[in-house]
Amino acid sequence: MTALRVLIVDDEAFARQRLRRLLTEQPDVEVVGEAANGREAVSLITTHNPDVVLLDVQMPRVDGFGVLRALDGPAPLVIFVTAFDKYAIQAFEVNAVDYLLKPVTRERFSQALTRVRERLAQHGADNQHMLSLLQQLAAKKATVLAMDSVPRISRAQTMDVLSSQANIAGYKAVLVAAYEYGRFMPMLMTAAGTVKAARVLILGAGVAGLQAIATAKRLGAVIEAFDVRPAVREQVESLGAAFLDLGIIGEESEGGYARELSAAELERQQEEREAELARLRGVHVEAGWGNQIRSYVLQPYTMVKDLRTGVETSNPTAVLDGDLDAFIDGYLRSLIGTSDGDAA
Repeated sequence: MTALRVLIVDDEAFARQRLRRLLTEQPDVEVVGEAANGREAVSLITTHNPDVVLLDVQMPRVDGFGVLRALDGPAPLVIFVTAFDKYAIQAFEVNAVDYLLKPVTRERFSQALTRVRERLAQHGADNQHMLSLLQQLAAKKATVLAMDSVPRISRAQTMDVLSSQANIAGYKAVLVAAYEYGRFMPMLMTAAGTVKAARVLILGAGVAGLQAIATAKRLGAVIEAFDVRPAVREQVESLGAAFLDLGIIGEESEGGYARELSAAELERQQEEREAELARLRGVHVEAGWGNQIRSYVLQPYTMVKDLRTGVETSNPTAVLDGDLDAFIDGYLRSLIGTSDGDAA
């Protein structure tokens, strides 16, 4: 078995010693170095190319997230190790494998390294499969096109696989949410009484979002939708949904996607939506696709945890950025305090 190459980054010597002791209890681990600050970490990552970095968040000058931003090439797998729980959402946004709170227990540490090994094994299998596929194609002298890189222009419309798959994702997201919701989507009038229609809030009105609106409408739900692009309001209303106007205006990129909001804009957007989610009883669907085919965390779990019982959330793109369920089970579920019977 190949040793797991680990780099320890923490500005506290005692914390580094503690992590090193925990690593000595693991049979297949090699510590390739230690860094006491962000600048050293960037240099050591570039030099040693570790498999995983145990990364502190708060450090002088360059913090843990600054280290990842400073890297020129692909970042290694990251486990954040910090005394602060407030950075958990940011950690997930950069696709961290896990988020450990100090003092780190042996059990949680072992769980985090297990996830690293699983992630590396999956990457290795994917790479081997891709290499085998490319070798077969090369042997046949085939010309291969990356369909997800085809420009969104009229001449290439028939090859627009992103839009077709987003269309399917929006449809499926509503079906999954409706199943998990456990109640009725349409208004039902029976001899025993009337059941109100479910209220559906859809975040993002691109291809996936519009299909989600249409699907939820066919199921009989009452729908509201939000998007930072005011131009999509007419499309939303034409499908029978109410447009949720939070006074936040964004722009479209050249590819037709919504421009990613700045940190200040995103914070304001989330604050405005908090009141809407607080009164929601129904289904909450996130349909935000990024410009580089990555999902954004449209609603942080600090807000999702406050949803009323009976609210079901669904994000068709979350799987693209890592194992959300594992991340929740490892840290966020204990932080939020949800049980199997709660909606989250």
